[in-house]
Amino acid sequence: PGDGPIVLVLAPTRELAVQIQQEATKFGSSSKIKNTCIYGGVPKGPQVRDLQK
Repeated sequence: PGDGPIVLVLAPTRELAVQIQQEATKFGSSSKIKNTCIYGGVPKGPQVRDLQK
């Protein structure tokens, strides 16, 4: 429990993925819920680091 991803949300576009992440951030701001947004076309390094947090 709490040691990895608990929910995976897939979105058909980058824009929708970002909107979903923004809402998830608002929802989890008062708790210890963390999220990250991963999509193609950008360097992998920062995204991998986000996943490792």
